[in-house]
Amino acid sequence: MTPYQYTACGLDNVYLEQMNVVQDDAGDKTMFIPAIGELHRVIAEGIITAPSKITGKEIRFLRTEMGQNQDELASALKVERLTLSRWERDEHPINGAAEMILRMLAAKKLIIAKMTDVEEVTDLTVSVGAKQPIRINGSNPEEYKLLAA
Repeated sequence: MTPYQYTACGLDNVYLEQMNVVQDDAGDKTMFIPAIGELHRVIAEGIITAPSKITGKEIRFLRTEMGQNQDELASALKVERLTLSRWERDEHPINGAAEMILRMLAAKKLIIAKMTDVEEVTDLTVSVGAKQPIRINGSNPEEYKLLAA
């Protein structure tokens, strides 16, 4: 089965693999995605553990998943709301220090245990690797898992 591009999260690079296809009442094949909250937590994990710069769409995704508005996140990152807004619109790239704080803040708020080492997070923020798709195994919706890029 081909991977399902999950764009409902606001990102273009999220693919669900091994998902179960179901038939709706009209007999059409459709994708049923349970446990959206857990799926979004795994997407956030994929964003903050990726060795590449965080994009504007990813900043917005993380902010909304953390339940924060622009003023709240801007305050946490010690920047103006306009600066955060420009980052989210990809008018300017997020600076390294703010990106590192954002990754660690998201890890804490979204309970992503893998992000505890400051040096590891620093290495991710300075990386210039190409943006990779976020691939998620959806065969067990009770336990979504990131797949290797």
